[in-house]
Amino acid sequence: MPTSVEETSLLTIAAIARHFALPESTARYYCKRFAAHIPCVGEGRRRRYPPAALTVIACILEEMRQSRSAAQIDHLLQEKFSGAIAPALLPDASLPAAAPARPQPGPSVWIWLERQTQALEAMLPLLRQLTERLPAPLDAVEADLAELRKEVRTLRTLLEACEKNQQADTEQIRRWIGKALRGRDAS
Repeated sequence: MPTSVEETSLLTIAAIARHFALPESTARYYCKRFAAHIPCVGEGRRRRYPPAALTVIACILEEMRQSRSAAQIDHLLQEKFSGAIAPALLPDASLPAAAPARPQPGPSVWIWLERQTQALEAMLPLLRQLTERLPAPLDAVEADLAELRKEVRTLRTLLEACEKNQQADTEQIRRWIGKALRGRDAS
């Protein structure tokens, strides 16, 4: 069960984890994964969260319990809390300024973009192979066709010459066989 938190104090991730009775690693994951929607002050280990962040984290927990994906929760938080992130007013000026109302894309966006880049780079060699297998442009096909027709004409000419030679050879063999048979009959 959530514990009470003073309205004026800034919270650490450990305090948020205790508030919701979560493991600190889970609270840290939610704070990093949905950083674009959770108001915070400071950077790195000095990052603190105003009590208003508890409302956002409570919404995240509720959606996780309903088995929603991180992308669905991200979309829901954007609809529900867009523009709700405002810098906390700090009496202590030693902490850095608050995070901007519209932060840069969260780490999940960069991870997604990196994965997409890797997937596209993996597809590149396959796409190159496919383009090499595509038919040649029409001009090249027409040139190949003309060359093949020329070869067919040459082959026909050679075939006709071979047939004529074969007929001549056949006639010559008939004459020799005829002479041989006549010479045998005469003897």
